[in-house]
Amino acid sequence: MRRISYEEALNRIAERTNDNIRELRKTRFQRRTEFTDLYGVPFYAESDENNEAVFYISISPDQVYALRLQFKLQIRDTSSDEFSISVNGVDNIEDYLIAQHDGEWIDGSGLYPTDELEDQTDFYDLMAVATDIYNEGNDEEHTKKANKILKPGFKEVVIKSDSPFKVTMYLYPKNSVVGR
Repeated sequence: MRRISYEEALNRIAERTNDNIRELRKTRFQRRTEFTDLYGVPFYAESDENNEAVFYISISPDQVYALRLQFKLQIRDTSSDEFSISVNGVDNIEDYLIAQHDGEWIDGSGLYPTDELEDQTDFYDLMAVATDIYNEGNDEEHTKKANKILKPGFKEVVIKSDSPFKVTMYLYPKNSVVGR
């Protein structure tokens, strides 16, 4: 058995310590995905001379995937029963939202969709809209429209009517984000 010098022993200990520290960093600070789950975050808007209300909603750019992107609308101070919605320039999504609720749509002041349905579908679901748009054409144009709705970052939601109104959007997002 060969004897090692004092210096060699210190070098081996230092190397082993360095290896242990690196291994501990890998296991202690493992990056995992986390969930952001928000319930009814209110956004307020009021229509202007063009009779449209605009919301700017931020979805985390760290999003790995979306689990839920639903909302409710509370319409106030209006005499109109004609409303349309677009998200990030994708127009006429109200047709998809109406289909989610058996033909019911905004018909004046109130909370929409109505809570009359008992199967927990009392929200407008943008993920379902994106899926329906994608499945409708399954081509490049429809894929781009669906991606515009679901992509992370700022979303511009425009609600139009033929007369002035006030609106509160209650947003219910849930997504997986990168853990830090």
